[in-house]
Amino acid sequence: MSCAPMVGSIIENECCSISIYDTNGNLIGIFNLGNATISLTSAGNVKITENGITAIIDEDSIDNLGFASKQEFINYLIGIKGNCCGATDLEDEQLYAYNYELPSGVSKTLGDIMSEIGAIVGKTFIGVAAVDHDLKPLQGDSVIGTQATTSDSDEDGAHGKRDLDGGGSSQLGLEKYSDKPRIYRKHDLGQTYTAAIGSVAILKLELIFY
Repeated sequence: MSCAPMVGSIIENECCSISIYDTNGNLIGIFNLGNATISLTSAGNVKITENGITAIIDEDSIDNLGFASKQEFINYLIGIKGNCCGATDLEDEQLYAYNYELPSGVSKTLGDIMSEIGAIVGKTFIGVAAVDHDLKPLQGDSVIGTQATTSDSDEDGAHGKRDLDGGGSSQLGLEKYSDKPRIYRKHDLGQTYTAAIGSVAILKLELIFY
């Protein structure tokens, strides 16, 4: 559970500046999203940082603000960032490819996986642009000391429910919202992937960073 104050409101100011207040009406900080860094903490909370000032927005605060999901809130912030004065000077979003193996009997959300990969490679990712969900072949290479003895995994969430039983794959495709600056569609981080007992799911990811 986060110890950050509950966010009560966000006021949009001129030129992509926002003021964040707690539920008692106290100012947490004023942030120009053209200069601020938007990232996720190790606990999966949204963090906005500018000039040494930080606001942590946890899932309870996101719900209190009326957003349906963390990804919807991040998309809202990125939308403001894209409308900054001098927005053509914003950094392009970059993609980082990573093949993630989900071992037997394990279930994780896309947000959990993104945070884990960020810790491994030392990058702060702001979203996932594409996912190719596949299965390791039977008797394939060992993963964490085991081999795939079954071939079954599934996914469930805002992007739909799919069951890869015995083969096949499913994709969340790559799509750009803008070329200048380059901004990608960000898939819902609540999408959950589960490898059945004996199976190893392979997630080929395109992760977004600045």
